[in-house]
Amino acid sequence: MRAMLSWLARCAPPSWQSLLITFLALASATGQTQPVDRETIASSEASCQRGMADHCVALAALFAEGTSVPQDLSRADSFARRGCELGSARGCELRQKLDVLGQKSDKLQAAQKKLAANMAEHQRNVAHYAALCDEGQLTGCYLVAYLSAQFVDEKTAEARINLYLDKASARDAYGACIGSMALYMDTPPAFQQMLTSFHTVERTCGKACDAKDWKACAVLGEEYAQGKLVPKDPVRAATLSSRACDGGILLACGNLGLAYLRNGTPMSDVPRMLSLLERGCGGEHPGACHALGVLYRKGNGVPRDTDKALQFLQRSCRLHTSSACDSAEALLREPQAGGAPAPRPEGGVKKTAILDSLQLDESVKKTPILDSLRLDESVKKAPILDSLRLDDGVKETSGDAAHPRQ
Repeated sequence: MRAMLSWLARCAPPSWQSLLITFLALASATGQTQPVDRETIASSEASCQRGMADHCVALAALFAEGTSVPQDLSRADSFARRGCELGSARGCELRQKLDVLGQKSDKLQAAQKKLAANMAEHQRNVAHYAALCDEGQLTGCYLVAYLSAQFVDEKTAEARINLYLDKASARDAYGACIGSMALYMDTPPAFQQMLTSFHTVERTCGKACDAKDWKACAVLGEEYAQGKLVPKDPVRAATLSSRACDGGILLACGNLGLAYLRNGTPMSDVPRMLSLLERGCGGEHPGACHALGVLYRKGNGVPRDTDKALQFLQRSCRLHTSSACDSAEALLREPQAGGAPAPRPEGGVKKTAILDSLQLDESVKKTPILDSLRLDESVKKAPILDSLRLDDGVKETSGDAAHPRQ
């Protein structure tokens, strides 16, 4: 059938050829894709030039379809334009459609070129940061862990993230732990969800903790207590904080003591709780100092001792705990207390409070261990955080990597 239509298109009178070419286009559209011979097209094109609008429109449809002949939107537009000029309403309609199609094609080509350029830039950045990582610069490891996980399936992404964080861990286990947390900063939510599903923080910080880096144990313990980057798990939080405390991280001791306090410490555990709080206060944990001040002031679980209470409250006040300053001033006004009120810290204070004699409010539960052990201001301003914003393209970083606080 297809061959017969092609033969008739060549041999039929000019008045029939446009109809037969239309049949050929329809045959192409229904899957019969044998090519139209050149003689048929040339004959119909000559008829179009002689003013036969139907031939122009049929050729326009044929080249626009691009099945029986190679698609050529430029020729299709030329024939549709000629048909429209000859008074064919169908030719004018087809020309409008081709104009829209051409605009879409131009936009698609521009988008494809931009994507190709972005992919080339992406590959250059991956190679650049991978080289920095191989040279021992941890920032390069964190960045290439992020960048190399783009545009790939999840299994490949997980393997690449683990690869580069493992390289960082080999040089600085605690730094890699902090880097795995930094990957959550200013990155798209979808990437953060991947990190959570890959257990990236647990894996990286857990390796550092197992290697007896007690700061990593303390940080991971607080993450389990808060449940932000890892699933909340008070038991694991307590276990890790205990390991960190035994390793000499005093802020972890304070956290653990406050956990005892929040959970309602049995009398048999009060000495352990007090020891943890005192060690934490010795490490300048404001919540631990505040809690001790309240306990000694009210004599809950310990003998009432206003001198010790004042000592701990004033220490917490110096560590910018507003309610501890208030409590110290109130205690100084009591008849049995002496001395001058502790000066309030300049520049404002961070509010904390005691709900009652044994319960800490939410502000005290937000302990400062991460601020003290994780990222100081210099790290927060490090190139990694700027480079992780990819909305306007990856920003270039300097050759010197910013190392997490040791």
